Amino acid sequence: MNVSVKIDGIEAFRQLLLEMPTKAEKGAHAALKICSLDLMGKAQDLAPILTGDLRGSAYAVVGGEGEINTQRNDANPDTARLPVPQVTGKLNAIVGFTEPYSTKVHESLAMNHPLGGQAKFLEAPFAANRDKYLKLIGEAIAKEVEKK
Repeated sequence: MNVSVKIDGIEAFRQLLLEMPTKAEKGAHAALKICSLDLMGKAQDLAPILTGDLRGSAYAVVGGEGEINTQRNDANPDTARLPVPQVTGKLNAIVGFTEPYSTKVHESLAMNHPLGGQAKFLEAPFAANRDKYLKLIGEAIAKEVEKK
């Protein structure tokens, strides 16, 4: 005995399943760019000020894009900055600062910043916005997957 069943729409469903990883990656990548630039801006606002070089050395790099912010300021262009790292993989991003002293200033809770700013200027806004970023990425994935 043979039983045959035909399911209407199964081919369209199979095609959707095949496209889903590509669409999900596209949505996540777009949201990652938005989140990276947002985090960079928030970190710049919290970075301590002396000459403005630290704030001006902020960068955001997203895989598949390279550096997505190209306007960096330097009060003293003769000072050496660390290179902006390269990122591989479309779903990877790095936000940071290229001034050589940025890690020390970021980590030191004992430093005084009379002109403004604070320690943990990158870590604090990431922690405060982590859930927002995850939600944004999830929504971007869902929106892209739902597109026809």
